Amino acid sequence: MHRYRETRPGPTATTGRPTAPGDQAPPRDQLLARTAPLRDADPTITATAVVASLDVSRNTAQNALTRLHADRITILSDSGPS
Repeated sequence: MHRYRETRPGPTATTGRPTAPGDQAPPRDQLLARTAPLRDADPTITATAVVASLDVSRNTAQNALTRLHADRITILSDSGPS
């Protein structure tokens, strides 16, 4: 096994999850709280803009925006007709 690994090109000590600036993303329990002000400022905000602001993955940003949108719809539907 070691001989095989030694003959392979590329870095030899790259095991596990890489450490990168992305490791500084907001914790999951704070994600909606940090995404909500962005959506309040711009209701047409895209996942790409959230990625740039919060340094999270696109899927994480899209999930947060979808959750916020669903929560707003629930609030509106619970308040009844205006």
